[in-house]
Amino acid sequence: MIPGDGRRRLAAVIAGGVLGLVLQATPGIAQLHVGIQTGGTIGVMSGSFVERTDIAYGATIGADVEYWLGERWVIDADLTLLQRGASNIPFEADVVDFRFNYLETPLMVGHSFPILGGGWAFSPYAGVSAGWISDCGVRFEGQSHYMKCEEGNPGGPVTKVDVSVPFGVAFRHRYPGGSRLALDLRYSVSVTPVLRPDGLEARSQVLQLLFAFVLPLSEVDR
Repeated sequence: MIPGDGRRRLAAVIAGGVLGLVLQATPGIAQLHVGIQTGGTIGVMSGSFVERTDIAYGATIGADVEYWLGERWVIDADLTLLQRGASNIPFEADVVDFRFNYLETPLMVGHSFPILGGGWAFSPYAGVSAGWISDCGVRFEGQSHYMKCEEGNPGGPVTKVDVSVPFGVAFRHRYPGGSRLALDLRYSVSVTPVLRPDGLEARSQVLQLLFAFVLPLSEVDR
């Protein structure tokens, strides 16, 4: 597990790398694509507050913006509604489940490697993301409803802003005319704790399986 200071330094390095690539790249063609993405999530939590955890399932939907720097490099910016969480976390003599509703804005850079022919490509990527937690709920085992994450409830109040490091791989297919269909497997690790009860910490981690479709808006010779 990377310590908190190390996580923040890693996020800063990745953000600087993304910005440096945008400023220094001078491709022959720049293409802007926009589209939608949706999929499912598998969440867990870690940290000194979390003795053990089981997974929690959720969903995600949002907008996908791709800026292609030539044929290989891509800057990918998303705006997504995302569910995170975890289940069966020990708390005193009981166990609790957490769920978080996020609005996330990941900024990532990737490189595309052609595979199989016929417009298919393999694209590993990494970046940094800021998330705003719009809602947090906690429930004890056997409860059907969630209580608010607030003082007096397990975990206490939630941190409203979460910084995370997303990385993963996308399999993209480019169609004639420039539109793209993608299958994206992404893992995000929180740099900042989402909960800080009694001097302890809990961080969110989530695996996403995404399907995206984007259309070209521009193709400019430079």
